[in-house]
Amino acid sequence: MIPVQPPLQNAIIPALSYGGVAATAAGAAALAYAAAGTTAAWLVAGSIALPTAWVLGEFAFLGNGKWVGKLMGGKPADTKLVSMVHEVARRADYPSPAHVFEIPTKEMNAFAAGFGKRGTCVAVTSGLRAALTEQELNAVLAHEMGHILGGDTSKNMHMAAAVAGLGGLYSAGRAILRSAGSSSSTSSKKDKESGGSLAPLGLGLMAAGLLSQFSGHLLRLGVSRRHEFAADAVATELYGADAMVSALNKIHASAARGVKRDVLGARGGAFAHMYIAPDPSAVVMPAVPGSGGFARKDGWLQRAFNLLSTHPTLDERVAAIQKRSPSV
Repeated sequence: MIPVQPPLQNAIIPALSYGGVAATAAGAAALAYAAAGTTAAWLVAGSIALPTAWVLGEFAFLGNGKWVGKLMGGKPADTKLVSMVHEVARRADYPSPAHVFEIPTKEMNAFAAGFGKRGTCVAVTSGLRAALTEQELNAVLAHEMGHILGGDTSKNMHMAAAVAGLGGLYSAGRAILRSAGSSSSTSSKKDKESGGSLAPLGLGLMAAGLLSQFSGHLLRLGVSRRHEFAADAVATELYGADAMVSALNKIHASAARGVKRDVLGARGGAFAHMYIAPDPSAVVMPAVPGSGGFARKDGWLQRAFNLLSTHPTLDERVAAIQKRSPSV
């Protein structure tokens, strides 16, 4: 049975994301009100609410996968690729994506974008299509279908908005600290006392903003890695572990040949979490005997670096697939 997350579980991430932002905004605004009055409280609340709303508005465009595909330079796929996508959707018992694109780049990668039955998109690069067998390509398409089944684009959007909102604490703190410095430079004794009380508040908000945004970013990356494991499981269920492992090995091995990210780096890498594989430049790949392919070097520094990655390592993905299908 295809591992699809239930609707209730899909609702947990948005609820926790916005619940955390609302609780943080209320607490920080109350603290600012007690320390500096109504103006400071509104400044803190607005500094959190505005970036949250801005990111939500920006990511609303991702509801239209066609926009994302075209942003990457994608061209409508030919009949054969469209037919393959429709067949994968039929086997997954899910409506076919509204749009199918081929991205003209040598990088071997694929992604799914959009949400809602009319906004979904699946895209593969020309490099990927040329290198994979039909069964391997089917497995990759099934992986992308897994992201659509799991509602991953929508969940990532909500988490990104929450992280942006938490980062607003830093902006509010910086503005308050600047106001404190301005007050302390005036000749009024009252202004100087006011500036002295504002400085600790500003510094505290800046520190809280940096810490909360970093923690939220780590959480978002962890969720992104779990999404990859779940999508791999869908591909394994539909087309077998051999095809999925083989496709992943080929995709990761292509980075060792010096393939660079170009069109997929649009918007400063904002879409990196959507791809089946990370930026080739982020993958260190010496051969490790018995690893099932290429893998990153072991060690505490590399493990720490992996926490900052949008994707699990190849070894981790292969191990998860093998656990699901021990015959690999």
